[in-house]
Amino acid sequence: MSGRSQGIRFPCAWLEQDGFFDPVNNFVSKTPFVQSRSKCKGRAQCAMNWLPINSAHALTFKLIGTDDMHDYLFQAHFCYPVYEAQHSHCTKQEGEVAFTMRQIGTWLTLSTVFCRCTQPAEVSSISYARGVKPSDTVFRGVFYEMTCTPMRECKSDESCYIETPNSDGLLYGGKVMCTCPKKTFCPIYFIRGKRIPFVNSQQRITHYGLKCKQRSY
Repeated sequence: MSGRSQGIRFPCAWLEQDGFFDPVNNFVSKTPFVQSRSKCKGRAQCAMNWLPINSAHALTFKLIGTDDMHDYLFQAHFCYPVYEAQHSHCTKQEGEVAFTMRQIGTWLTLSTVFCRCTQPAEVSSISYARGVKPSDTVFRGVFYEMTCTPMRECKSDESCYIETPNSDGLLYGGKVMCTCPKKTFCPIYFIRGKRIPFVNSQQRITHYGLKCKQRSY
């Protein structure tokens, strides 16, 4: 069984590649963008270069991209190892959570680590801090569950993201169902007017789905 470690940890650096738009040179940068986030204490050091996927001081993961950028590939660097002796490798079985992250303002912080990823992790589900109405125009994602299980590509008629309403009719989170094909994206950050209601035989709404959208470039 995989181990578990808890406690919010702030990264000391963010590295991003395959999506960072360089405003100075007006193009999508082919080299990682590096941003220092917090200072390490004592003798601990924060690496400012892209680390191997098996590094104990970094987590590598993808976030769902937006219309004007490719799907991001991130590395969050930490002053101290995020993996401990009890952390075994992830099994990559469906439903397995590798680690969880929480968004605090513009920060993505590490909440819990369950197992070691040997490939870039992907978002499997997103929770909201409170219930939102289906008509809400702003994406309210706060808590992110990350998985090592490879995401399959979405079919043309398939929802890339699904939200199931609670008994009170509000939405408390959603599940990423698949990865949008190239030149398309899952519009969770442009969710206004994008939620498509799905109904059962009694015409009751069972869930809301988002469809992959064509990129503008």
